[in-house]
Amino acid sequence: MKTLFKIGSFLTIFSILMMSCDNTPKVSKEEEQLRKTEEKVREQTEELRREFEKEWVDFKRSSEDKLMKMENDIRDLEIKSEKAKNKAEIDQRIADMRAELKRERDALAAHTSEIESGMKNFNEDVARRSRSFRDEFNHDMNQLGESFKDLFKDNVK
Repeated sequence: MKTLFKIGSFLTIFSILMMSCDNTPKVSKEEEQLRKTEEKVREQTEELRREFEKEWVDFKRSSEDKLMKMENDIRDLEIKSEKAKNKAEIDQRIADMRAELKRERDALAAHTSEIESGMKNFNEDVARRSRSFRDEFNHDMNQLGESFKDLFKDNVK
């Protein structure tokens, strides 16, 4: 009977000790710091994504406005070409400009689609490629704009 009492007492004490022990895992300072750093990185990435998205929307709107203006300029040039001496040459250049304008519009649409899919997994590569595209697109649009201005200039001096 004494052994049964000793075993019972031992189990009771053991049970009390086990319940009083904190079984939750301890998080080290390094792990906590890592968690906080990861959270900061996520927050900063999200902030960059939002800024990038705003920049992209502004760029897209501006680009579409430029494309629309150039389409209007082409219509004006077509009206002017009716009175020009070299109508056939001007009409060909206008057709070339229309083709270039279409390529730019298609490039903008394709890149917009790429950006929208890239926003799901935003990273610096998406932003870098977009900046590169914007620079190239703006350069091409400026060159096309200069072509419009030069169309009716008399280059003979």
